[in-house]
Amino acid sequence: AQRHAEELLRRGVLANNPNLPVDMGENIKDFHGEVENITRVLEQMVREMVYEDQEADWGNKRNILNPDYTELLVGVAFTETEVYLVLDFK
Repeated sequence: AQRHAEELLRRGVLANNPNLPVDMGENIKDFHGEVENITRVLEQMVREMVYEDQEADWGNKRNILNPDYTELLVGVAFTETEVYLVLDFK
């Protein structure tokens, strides 16, 4: 998850990891703007995955609430103006 977050930041694109095994789920989210407090930005990003996930057809929320996933891998890469968050579920 961390390597993928760093790759997204480096490339400046938001894209799922094509090498992820088919039995895993993945949530990705980006933020562009001034990053004054990384913790608050990450909290907002996760909140949006659960409560404002219409663009992803609620798939991010389904991954977070899926009881079949018992492990979570987290990747975060950021600068002063960009944040990329990757959540991989196993």
